[in-house]
This record gives sequence, structure tokens and C-alpha cells, in this order.
Amino acid sequence: MKLEQTEVLEFTEVYSQCNDCRKKFTPHDWNAVVQIRQFTKHKRTIHNLEQLILKKGHNYEQKMIKIEDAENGLDMFFKTADYAKNFVGFVKSALPCSIKSSKQLISTDDRNNTANVKTSFSIIIPKICKDDIVRIPRKLAQELGGCCELLLCTKISSQLHLSL
Repeated sequence: MKLEQTEVLEFTEVYSQCNDCRKKFTPHDWNAVVQIRQFTKHKRTIHNLEQLILKKGHNYEQKMIKIEDAENGLDMFFKTADYAKNFVGFVKSALPCSIKSSKQLISTDDRNNTANVKTSFSIIIPKICKDDIVRIPRKLAQELGGCCELLLCTKISSQLHLSL
């Protein structure tokens, strides 16, 4: 004896992601941001910095979650504040700049005694780029041994290199 019965079945597929992947698709995926600004019409120094990042082999481009264009520079987002601190140290060794940092408390968990903090680093690069003509004050030129007031920026590293 054979028994047959037709039944309609419904399946629901539920996708799950690991915590790291889930964070990538939410607006709170980054923990640190490095904001690089140069207030000039041209962004030659920022473009040179981009080339240094790719060329040096520090794998910073792999540690960045995303890069966004900003009005006067770039915003680079990192998963951890340590990655951002390392990157800020790299920029400081490659370019003359001023750096400010700040932290913002997002949330706290009193049960686990933990806090969610976002760290921001603001880096301002000087307006002077390579091959720019720089005018230094007359007093400074006299203190430097009576050199010319107009100098050419020949190189930018952790310092500006100026020559006649």
C-alpha cells in the first residue's frame, strides 16, 4: 500500500554576518578618522602624500575602511585608533604639519565597564608646495645671514627645504 500526500512548504533564507562584516554596513563602522587639510587651490602635496602611502608598503590602504573627499582635503576612516595613530605618525614624518586630536564618547556600558569612543585627528598641511616661491620677512632674511627674501621651495619632507 502506498500513501501519497501533497504539501506546500515555505522556506525562509536568513543570512548572517560576522560582527566585523556587520559593522562595515552600518554607519558606526569606524572608530577613528584622520582629516587631512591643505588650504590651497591646488592639492599637490596631498597628491604626493597619496603616492607615498601607496609606495612605501606600510599597507595603510588596507587598514583604511574608506576614504572620502572633503572640501580642502581628505577624510580617512580607520577601524581602530591605533591604526589611525600609526598613520598620523607616518604623515608627521613625511610632511610638515600641525596635528590636533580629540575624542568623542558615543556610548557606555556600565555592566561591562566599557565605552565606545570615536577618535578624530586633524592634520593641517602648510599652503606651500614644491616649486612654490616663498617670501620670508625681511628680519628673518637678515637673521639668516642677509639672504634673499624670495626663496624657492625645492623639497617637502618633515621640513620645508628652501633655496635661492
